[in-house]
Amino acid sequence: ALRGGEDDVELRLGLARGLAEEAGRAEDEPWPEKAVGHVEQAVTLDPLSVRARTALGRQRLAAAEGPKGARRALEQLGLALLLLGPADDDKSVAKWALVAASDADPDLAPQAVLRWLLERAPRAESALKAAWVYFLQEREEWEVLLEVLEQRAAEDSATFEEQELLAGLLFASDRLEEAILHYEALIAARPDAYHLWPHLIRVYLGAGQTEKAREAKARAFKALESAPPELSPLRRVVQRIRVP
Repeated sequence: ALRGGEDDVELRLGLARGLAEEAGRAEDEPWPEKAVGHVEQAVTLDPLSVRARTALGRQRLAAAEGPKGARRALEQLGLALLLLGPADDDKSVAKWALVAASDADPDLAPQAVLRWLLERAPRAESALKAAWVYFLQEREEWEVLLEVLEQRAAEDSATFEEQELLAGLLFASDRLEEAILHYEALIAARPDAYHLWPHLIRVYLGAGQTEKAREAKARAFKALESAPPELSPLRRVVQRIRVP
């Protein structure tokens, strides 16, 4: 296509990904020099392309050696944040911008990283706050993540997935009574969330509430009667949970 005179952002990004796949490189690994050249050309062709800026920023981040390299990545990812439109994968852009900002200044606390980006890209607030949870998980900032999720739950702004993550963190923190309340509320809110039943049974067992665990196991089997056939392995998982 290039030889025929055609050239655009999607073509260049497609060529770059093709070369990366041939080399066995994932999205978050350094791509061959020729592939990165195509990404750079995509940015030249359309400086306002969020996809091109994000791809270049991710490649600079993958190749970064220390804060200086991360700052070069942040230049591209920060611009991508400012250019976000309704059709863009805003959570992905925001997550990589958070990673780059954190790597660019390792002394910054996680909360300071978020504030720094919010000050510079206020229009991307919803994307940054949504990606913040994934960033904290990736960095294993469990205490900060628990605090963030509890605040969102208190404000009734947590998504179902965030509430599920909160229940799991409460369980892992031995806050078992609170975890039970959250799992029970999640199952009541979404009866087709069958995968939550094993967690609820195990939390009851962890809390020493054997009778409640037995009741939860019976309720799980009842609920799974209406589950799709492909969830039969989940029935076996429930069956294998030993309740004294």
